[in-house]
Amino acid sequence: MTTPDVLIDFEAGALTGGTVVTTQFSGVTFGTNYNLFTGGAAPNISGRFLGDVGSTGPGSIFFDNDVTEAGFFFRTNPTTTTFTALFNGGIVESFAASTDLSSSSNFYGFSGIVFDEIQITIVSGGYNLDSLQFSQAIPEPGSLAVFGLGLIGLGALRRRKLI
Repeated sequence: MTTPDVLIDFEAGALTGGTVVTTQFSGVTFGTNYNLFTGGAAPNISGRFLGDVGSTGPGSIFFDNDVTEAGFFFRTNPTTTTFTALFNGGIVESFAASTDLSSSSNFYGFSGIVFDEIQITIVSGGYNLDSLQFSQAIPEPGSLAVFGLGLIGLGALRRRKLI
């Protein structure tokens, strides 16, 4: 992952352990069942982190703006986890990985695509998530130029109707 625009390590702020986390962090909204945990350590996860314990459906991370890459440290009891990137509710990319509590390579995410949500689905149990980082999509210069030309064209039509 390149240098992210946003890094959320869950260490900052006045939230206490057990707090349900939804919109307390800038740029992102967490779906139901995310709680802030303190203590406990595993490779790449320590201090304060998010946990989703026993949810009945996929856990979701909703981004306030479109992003081009996002990643996070992640652990579960040994299981298979499916990570899915969505854009406006449609699947852009998805993959499954074996996840556990002790792997030192427990960083997962997406890059090179545009999306606004990540869904995390595990076979059973809960999971922990830490150090969420993401980069927001920047409109392409070509898209901005086409938009600008469209505005000029609309202005010219309006002016022509007034004359």
